Order: sequence, then C-alpha cells, then structure tokens
Amino acid sequence: MSSRRIQQVNALIQEELGKILLKEFEVPPGIMLTITSVDTSSDRDHVVVKVSIYPNNASSTLFETLTRKQRYFQHFLNQKLVMEHVPTIHFQLDTLEAHAEEIERLIDEVSK
Repeated sequence: MSSRRIQQVNALIQEELGKILLKEFEVPPGIMLTITSVDTSSDRDHVVVKVSIYPNNASSTLFETLTRKQRYFQHFLNQKLVMEHVPTIHFQLDTLEAHAEEIERLIDEVSK
C-alpha cells in the first residue's frame, strides 16, 4: 500500500479516535490526554496510537484505564470508519515529553 494511503488512514484514525475519546472517555479534571501520533502497519492490520498524558504522575492510572477499554474504542471506531478493514488499535504511552522534562531538570541542576 502506498505511503500516501497509509498517511490518509493515519489522519482519519487520529481524527475519529480523538472524537470518540472526547465523547466516550472521561478524563479527570486537570489531566490532559492527547493523541500524539498514529502509525498504521503497511498491511493495515494494526495501528499504534501514541498518547501523551499530562501531568506525568497521572499517566499510569489513566493509561491503564485507556488500555482496558481498548475493545470498547475499537467497536466505536469500527462503526465510524467506512473501510474494508479497520486496523486493530493498540495504545502506547508517549513518554517523549516526560524525558524532555527530566533532561531540562538535570540541566538546571548542573547549571546551578
């Protein structure tokens, strides 16, 4: 499958899954959940959805809840998308921002 088509599928899944999460997933006040990237496999069987959760101390609990409800979100995505085969979603915690914060903290410590 062409990379252009994969990019279109990624964008569509990110948009629709974002809407589903807004409507169907209760995020506690003061916590921000963001879909940072969507990566569909070349055979379109699987899609890795990376999510970022801020603040970092709330990430493990919220991420566990998100992954427990993965089939629930898959069901909504299957209903929403008009595709021959909707890839199976797999959530992954995007820790890039947490690593960046840690590096900034270490740099601040060293510079003092």
